[in-house]
Amino acid sequence: MLVEPQAARFQIENTSDGFRAVIPAQRNWFAILFLIVWMGGWAFGEITVLRELTNPNEKTPMAFLSFWLAFWTLGGAWAAITVLWQFVGREIITANLSELSRRIEIMSFGRTFTYRASEVRSLRTSDSSANPFTSQQKFFPPFFGPQIGPIVFDYGAQTVRMGQSLEEAEAKLLIRELSSRLPRTAIE
Repeated sequence: MLVEPQAARFQIENTSDGFRAVIPAQRNWFAILFLIVWMGGWAFGEITVLRELTNPNEKTPMAFLSFWLAFWTLGGAWAAITVLWQFVGREIITANLSELSRRIEIMSFGRTFTYRASEVRSLRTSDSSANPFTSQQKFFPPFFGPQIGPIVFDYGAQTVRMGQSLEEAEAKLLIRELSSRLPRTAIE
């Protein structure tokens, strides 16, 4: 059976601000289905406890239920954000001679990290498959936990990672594109 090579999942644009790559979030259908089913149970628990708190009797443990509800609500928010990330999340990398930036967003809400291009050093790929947890981490929104991804560079005494949803081969293609848009010192 002949296996056809796959095209990169990211899209490249040249804008007035410079180079822009849009990387869609990678989907894990098992995690999506599991979380959607879990959120059904979550909603049942949320509604049940809210009813109990709004119509208490003398035996209702108000303090415990209030505490439980706060953390249960956070868990539901985390699950909803994770599902949204997998459907509409994306990472946007922009580069020009003065800046390299990474934006993580879900439906236009997100966070941008901007780095001075003159301080970027040793732009490279890094195989993160040695860590068994990294392969699962890439399905979660990068708002939670450490930065992961196969695109790596040094920025002062910090190592920055990006391209969370990319395969190593895609990262190499993207680095090739970034290399021509950043100062030469970024590649050395």
